[in-house]
Amino acid sequence: MYHVYPWAAFVGPVVNKPGIFPAFAEEQPRVRGINLHQHDYSQAFYPSIVGNTNALRHWQLPIWRPDTMAGVPGLNGGITDYTHPLRLILYLTLPPLLQTQVWIFLSVAFSFLGMFTLMRSIELHPMAAALAGVVWSMNGVFIFYGLFENVPAVNAMVPWTLFMLRRAIVRQEYSTSILAGGLWGLLFHNGHLQFSQMWSWTYLFFYTGLLLQRLRQHDDRPLCTLRWVWSTACIGGVAAAVGAPVLVRMILWFPDIHRTVPSADMQLAEALPLSGILRMLPGPGFPGWHYDHRLLWDSALMASVGVVPLGLAVLGLVWGALFRRNLAIVAGLSMLLGLGVSLGFRPLIVLMRFTLPFFASLHTETFLYFMHLGIVLLVALGAHAIAGKLATSHSVKSGHRLAGVLLCALLLVQTGQGIAAFYLSNPSHPAQGRWNFPETPIIQKAKELQGYHRIIEIRAELPGNTWLKPMLPGALAGLYGLVGAGGYESLAPTWVVRLWRSVEIGQAFSEPSSSMGPLYTNFFDNRVIPSLLRRLSIGLIMATPEARLRSPDGVDLVGTEQLREVYRGPDGTLYVVPGALPRAFLVPDAKVDDTGDSLTQLINGTFDPTRTIVVDLKKGSSQLADTRDVSSEQSIGIAQIVEDDLTKLTVRIRAHRSGYLQVNDSWAPGWKAMLDGKPVELLRSNYAFRAAFVPAGEHLVEMVYRPWLEIIAIGVEAGAVLIMIIASVASARVRLALICRRARSPLC
Repeated sequence: MYHVYPWAAFVGPVVNKPGIFPAFAEEQPRVRGINLHQHDYSQAFYPSIVGNTNALRHWQLPIWRPDTMAGVPGLNGGITDYTHPLRLILYLTLPPLLQTQVWIFLSVAFSFLGMFTLMRSIELHPMAAALAGVVWSMNGVFIFYGLFENVPAVNAMVPWTLFMLRRAIVRQEYSTSILAGGLWGLLFHNGHLQFSQMWSWTYLFFYTGLLLQRLRQHDDRPLCTLRWVWSTACIGGVAAAVGAPVLVRMILWFPDIHRTVPSADMQLAEALPLSGILRMLPGPGFPGWHYDHRLLWDSALMASVGVVPLGLAVLGLVWGALFRRNLAIVAGLSMLLGLGVSLGFRPLIVLMRFTLPFFASLHTETFLYFMHLGIVLLVALGAHAIAGKLATSHSVKSGHRLAGVLLCALLLVQTGQGIAAFYLSNPSHPAQGRWNFPETPIIQKAKELQGYHRIIEIRAELPGNTWLKPMLPGALAGLYGLVGAGGYESLAPTWVVRLWRSVEIGQAFSEPSSSMGPLYTNFFDNRVIPSLLRRLSIGLIMATPEARLRSPDGVDLVGTEQLREVYRGPDGTLYVVPGALPRAFLVPDAKVDDTGDSLTQLINGTFDPTRTIVVDLKKGSSQLADTRDVSSEQSIGIAQIVEDDLTKLTVRIRAHRSGYLQVNDSWAPGWKAMLDGKPVELLRSNYAFRAAFVPAGEHLVEMVYRPWLEIIAIGVEAGAVLIMIIASVASARVRLALICRRARSPLC
């Protein structure tokens, strides 16, 4: 956080270097570590955690995010999804700053236990299984993306799901099938869309291969076949039910969200260099390993394995080829797939783009996961071979003891090296905990002056590609109850993205939606248009100390009194935009958008938003109310926001003429309007906002967000999770009964 204002004021200056991402420990001794993903955590993950925590503790579903980009639906794609049962418990019980630490700790623990259990299920030595668990729980992808909470979650989910799928095939138990499907469905809640897709295909191939193998080994008995059919249907049904909220959300929003579809060349450009992978593969402490974010191959750190797994993998490949051929083949294919895609092997990438839906949306380096999975299998085989050799070359007791000591030593070396790699590459943190997200004077001043306006964060743009610290980038404004216009969203409605891209560049953004990438707003000090900000209800500007606000034609906006400075300090500068419209106000007239170009009209100011709104009738509206009796006067009354909730906005109006209530918050399907408790039509107005017709008099207008299909899907998931719990209890009771019978225990 020390390279983001206003917290940078607490830590001191950091050397700026052209063309690089700065802020390294050697440049700032008051900060530990090397900066890597702190930006993403602070700008996207942590605000989402805080927003979800606050909403749930006030008995609200965080299905809408009102504090970023004038409001967006909660389409985080499973990054910090509140519908994950474990995540929900953390939201309800722990403070936000502690939730990440507990989540990562639990994920690493379950990663280890899951891989250990999976290796034991295929009858490998306990210490070999433990070593495989350590290699998997501290693989390079996790080390590189330490604070990306979906990555530890994937580490934890994958081995347990593979174990349950295998068990469902072997034992043909419906309770196990329910648990396997439930774990598969949970992947969508904290696996991110890319990981969810990648591992879902892996699960499908894994399960299909096991099923075909079992069918070949058994007689074609109708009862046996029918049981496998029901087991497969159970897995798929429970997975769909548990993942229903995310799946329904994506199905409903897929036509309206912006996503860039990279070409094959764009994916190949992301390929990792072989030299970087070879350099990072042995882990820290060996010649050539030196992590430095300024190097082009810094992301090759995801290939980090450690010297112990490298040696055991070679032994495991040889031993597996002789005695456990199927496992060795699976491990080899997994490694080839991971390396082939990550290194940018064009024929493989072209083939996968042709055969796998949505492969184009994946980052190629994430396929290093498959390399790690293959190495884990080979490590387990190699360690198992060592244990077996020692047991046969000595007496049984001494051989097992010697194998345990040796493998335990290797396990400790691997654990130490994994921890070292994580520490050396982990995002930097202030040396004092009080520097984490404090309310500095500029934030306190902004909260005092905000009223019912929106705040925008602006940074300086200097020539020479010089990097300067940003001011509250991403969704950070939401941490303090500030209604921000910035955002950091990988999934957002097309109209929201186009609107704020237009504000960024100072003119209507007209490129097709397919060319728009994830929205990360960057507002710079040389493209500030006060008239546009006023129309969008932006009443405050928070700027970095270096920023000098000016219009695109170079006019000094403060010197010409188009902006008014109200605070200046080491943590930034705060400006007021005089005459900015409130978020809710009354307008006497409306017109239909016949041209389909309402964004251009809004950005260019071709209509007065205080007198007329431009309505898009293609979005569910039938007709406009007749307001021909409205006089030419500009003000027809007042509107006052009396309740500003997560998914509800209540406005009290006093109108002496009929007209329209205009709310400069984002429109989206699912928003409904009520006038004095009775439903009225909600209009999409001024390209991206909301409006409703109101008659003369004093009224209460409520706008509520109710995406019923998503809410129903949450109920379906809750029912499926309950079934999972019942299946777990039933399965545990059966296992306990079997153990009791075998042990002839009186508990039977």
